[in-house]
Amino acid sequence: MIPLETPRALARLGLCLLPLLLAGACGSGGQEAVPAPSAPPAVQNLLKEVFVAPEGLPGNPGTLAAPTTLEGAQALLRQVPRATPGILRVTLRGGRYLRTSTFALVAADSGSAANPVEYVAYAGETPRLVGGAAIDPQALRTVASTDPNWARLDSAARPYIRVADLGALRAGMGSLASRTAAGGEVNRAMEAFADGRPLTLARYPKAVEAGSVNLSPPATLRVSGSLTPDATGDYAYKGTDAYGHPYYQLAKGGELWSIAASAASADWNLSNRRDLGGTGTAATWGSWETFAGPAGTFPPFSGASGNAFIAPADGSRPMPGFMLIRATDGSTQITAPESRMGLWRAGEAMYFGEGYYAWAAYHGALSSIDPAGGTLQLSTSPPYGLREGHPFFLYNLLEELTDPGDYFIDRVNARLYLRPPSDVLPNELLLSTLTSPLLSLRGVGRVTWSGISFEAAQGNLVDAQTCTRVTFSRCRFLNAGGWGLLLGGSANHVDACELAYLGKGGIWACGGSRPTLTDSGTVLENCDIHHYDRLFWSYLPGIQLTSINYVPFNDDCSGITVQHNEIHHAPHQAILFQGNNHTFRYNLIHHVCQWTNDAGAIYSQRDWASQGNLLQFNLIRHGGGPFGTWTPAIYLDTGGSGVTIEGNILYQAGPTLAIQHNGGRDVKMRYNVISGGWFGAVSVNYVTTYANNIPGSSLNLLERLAHFAYQAPPWSTAYPWLAPIPNDWTQVQGSHWLEPENCVFYGNLFQGRSSDAIRQENVFPALAPPLAWFAQVSNNPVQVDPQFTDPANLDFRLRAGSPMYGIPGFPGIDAAKIGIQR
Repeated sequence: MIPLETPRALARLGLCLLPLLLAGACGSGGQEAVPAPSAPPAVQNLLKEVFVAPEGLPGNPGTLAAPTTLEGAQALLRQVPRATPGILRVTLRGGRYLRTSTFALVAADSGSAANPVEYVAYAGETPRLVGGAAIDPQALRTVASTDPNWARLDSAARPYIRVADLGALRAGMGSLASRTAAGGEVNRAMEAFADGRPLTLARYPKAVEAGSVNLSPPATLRVSGSLTPDATGDYAYKGTDAYGHPYYQLAKGGELWSIAASAASADWNLSNRRDLGGTGTAATWGSWETFAGPAGTFPPFSGASGNAFIAPADGSRPMPGFMLIRATDGSTQITAPESRMGLWRAGEAMYFGEGYYAWAAYHGALSSIDPAGGTLQLSTSPPYGLREGHPFFLYNLLEELTDPGDYFIDRVNARLYLRPPSDVLPNELLLSTLTSPLLSLRGVGRVTWSGISFEAAQGNLVDAQTCTRVTFSRCRFLNAGGWGLLLGGSANHVDACELAYLGKGGIWACGGSRPTLTDSGTVLENCDIHHYDRLFWSYLPGIQLTSINYVPFNDDCSGITVQHNEIHHAPHQAILFQGNNHTFRYNLIHHVCQWTNDAGAIYSQRDWASQGNLLQFNLIRHGGGPFGTWTPAIYLDTGGSGVTIEGNILYQAGPTLAIQHNGGRDVKMRYNVISGGWFGAVSVNYVTTYANNIPGSSLNLLERLAHFAYQAPPWSTAYPWLAPIPNDWTQVQGSHWLEPENCVFYGNLFQGRSSDAIRQENVFPALAPPLAWFAQVSNNPVQVDPQFTDPANLDFRLRAGSPMYGIPGFPGIDAAKIGIQR
């Protein structure tokens, strides 16, 4: 009888079994092969296993001694008899698998309940599927005076610049034009990564971290521009106002002008109003669309004309890391004089900026540069145009390759220029070349990937569609130009994965059926998602729940659970969702919305039909950045409805407020602890103004609702409060149906700068203001200490004496469960 007394013996038998089943024998240590029919039951019930290694060959049998390739393992598994229950396991040895094509699994590669399929890492090793090429760092040579680009390189940086010939990789260089609207807004350009981190494509001005931008007041601010009344001049720092904000003043023309934070919010004003932006009869310029600090461009609000440009009088940049549009034709021409402009080449340089709105970033090619006039000409206009005062930078500038970690790829001469991140050469240098995903799954069921790292593709790393019971566990998705993981289908599971340094978002998931209210059952949990959306900045969140293929009305987005994740350090949102019956609980979100304004950490799209969604027991803290003050923790956009926001801790989540409610119906906000900001929440009945009857419009809320036959089962049973809404625009337009009916704001504690737990704004005065339509607004304590255990050290457990426990119905918040649980 075959001995089974040790784990090592078990492993040896497992190694042999798959070739035994396929070829009828398994040789080991010179022993004679054993015919398959004579294998005893004990062997037949062992795990079936095939080994893959970076040096494996496709014709190998897949043993530990003779490993095969992924495609070789795939072919072997397809031949395994499925009569005996057991796991069909592919074990990947550690090391780099430099892929030149997608590894594609289809329905034929599925497992079953009896024979699930696993792709797992060998114990103690990390297999890395890499969509690129490796350059030996020791082969990098110091750039020489004979180099074709020697004259273009910064003279002070030349001794530190290394160069490599990329002639063999010319086909994989791609084009930065792919990032533009005309190019499809994807990345199909080679990138460079050193020791697991993306390098910086040489740019001007140099990049800065959002958290490093110093918004503290300089000694003097200079106001310039063609202003009426004339409020130009140098403003002296005068200290802080009653709210603790700095302010500046200048006496001119018989007026005392002030630059200060508004008395009503964190937005800055330039005004001669004595109460700094409240009542008065004189000029005001405001900053809501610009920066969180006192600098930038202030458009006229009332009694004034011309854009006021405010900058530190010492000549430093109003916004470190960015140029500002000083003048524009609103379409393609930018005036922004810079002393180095004459060095740059329009045929190579790329524009990236938030040209009109701080939530709409855009890549654009330059058609010309005019150093004499200080102007740049874009090849095409950004979708929303351009506006004075908005930030941008230029990149792909060889002349700006000056700092450690900068690089440039010369696509004409096929050369990589690099200044290493430190004085020591990196241990590893990767260049992304693969334009398709590393891994594709279509119609696959019961397959698990565990302990695998997916890295360095030009676009998305893994694309899994119409899958069932597919699992990614303890995997890493790193250093891509696109998404980390696209996941569609039902009962799928992502657990304990890391997704980082991605050009787009982290996980884009969908599944289930909205028309039939069939839940997907997919769970995304315990993942660390960070430093994503590094290339595009807008609406590419850490987790997105909408139809991946842009199916109208997001029919396949129902019943997904997102829990115990940590999502952090990103320019825009953490979570974006649309659909029904999603659950978001115990997630830790921080340092998001770092390069945006008018955006929220968790964002719900415009949709009356989105119902049954739960945001519960999440901790959202320290959000926002230098581009603006309107970055709440939770943002329900115009008509975003059917959400219960309960028991969340919203700590310094945004400078101004924590919850933005733009007039949606059936929203329950209760038992949330809000600390920091000027007020807790705002409700604005924007639906009354913006809802329309245009077919296909995102604001045609009635069309979206009617798509789901909401007045008949199962919708009328699940959401009976929707059925009374008339399915006739003429009965809805201008009526109470457009108001935020059936909403609740109850039991929320607010500690901040004002006494307003919730504010309201009525943009449709023909009817009552928003809160009049709420079902309940009560028992919301203000300006009381929530009694966190130690918020300075990020311990947000509520003490036993917290006033929250005195609110009837408070469910309690178990802060220990928030974030990753491993």
